[in-house]
Amino acid sequence: MTSDKDAIWGTAAALALLSFACPDVGDAPDKPWPMKPSESTDLEWLRLSKGKMSLWPIINPLRPDSIFRVMASTYAIIHSPLPKKGIEGIPTTLALVCGLQDSSTADSNPYFRSAHAVSQILNLPDSQVTIGQTELFTQSIDRAFESLLLEKDPVALLLLYLWYCKGGRSIWWIESRARVQCPAICSYLQRYHPGNHSLQALLLEGSIDNML
Repeated sequence: MTSDKDAIWGTAAALALLSFACPDVGDAPDKPWPMKPSESTDLEWLRLSKGKMSLWPIINPLRPDSIFRVMASTYAIIHSPLPKKGIEGIPTTLALVCGLQDSSTADSNPYFRSAHAVSQILNLPDSQVTIGQTELFTQSIDRAFESLLLEKDPVALLLLYLWYCKGGRSIWWIESRARVQCPAICSYLQRYHPGNHSLQALLLEGSIDNML
């Protein structure tokens, strides 16, 4: 039934949003991820988000009788294609840190998709950053990039950090998590990767103090 499909989608969306907006700092509130030791529940919010989107072919929120059809323009941005090749639109320093060049593709570089996705919002005025544009980044996270995040790869963490900082200025549920995660990611990168000067410079540019 139509009402059942909409109810399922609405519930899945609410669960994904709430899990994201309420970061679990566990028994050590002074050491949120990635500062704390790795656990199987790390990035649970991402799995819930991916789980929600796996329902898309079944629910089809864009069908004519769906109450979510009013969000068609937002969904269009979320599902908009990213560049197939190159670094156009990516800040020069960020492309350098990610090891991206004109010949780079998603197959040759695991940072390609996420770097392009986050770059689309970095230079926008805060008032122009929308839900669809921020969700494009989460949808860009494929299995390879997720694995890098779980391994606390410094470049993957930087991209996530920049997204938190920028998105947190416009979207309330991103801000809620960003206030916990940004200081933790920054501390981790400063402690364990102090010699990566280009990365450290981008951390300062995207400082949570400046962004939120």
